[in-house]
Amino acid sequence: MLRIGSHDISDPFFWMRDDSRKNPQVQALIEQENRFTEVYGKAFEPLQQQLLKELKAHVDHDVSRLPYPHGGYYYSTKRDKGQKYAIHIRGKELNDQQAIKDPQVRVMLWVLASSGTAWVHAPHYSCAIRVLMMLILYPHASQVVLDLNSVAEVFGSPKFMHVRAVTPSPDHNLVAFSV
Repeated sequence: MLRIGSHDISDPFFWMRDDSRKNPQVQALIEQENRFTEVYGKAFEPLQQQLLKELKAHVDHDVSRLPYPHGGYYYSTKRDKGQKYAIHIRGKELNDQQAIKDPQVRVMLWVLASSGTAWVHAPHYSCAIRVLMMLILYPHASQVVLDLNSVAEVFGSPKFMHVRAVTPSPDHNLVAFSV
């Protein structure tokens, strides 16, 4: 029984707390529950595999995210088909004159302008070019900053790996990340 202020709190499972993971009673109970789950779960294994297959079919693995500008580069992520983890990429920021030389950008500008899209015309012309550069050029003409599939190999290809806080250094020569 635990007393907090004027309240008595009863926890019938407190005996299971085992921070050292050495209590033989707790370990025996965990092993027993694991065996039960294994036996009981065998019947659901085909359904589990079918559900996993369906879920994977709905995930678009060939995805790239909209780039964001940072210090003279546009940074983005993409995931190639068959790869488990994302690849962080960057592309050098281009000015309007450099971008307009790209045939894909020129065609898209012509299509948008001929369809009557207002933001392609002045004074929004520069904005239109930048949006098209981000959508068309950078996922393709890019430099790999961090390939998480390679990082996973370093860690022995774990079943799951979560990477956060991918941040380029101020001079853009290094990248910091947490696993």
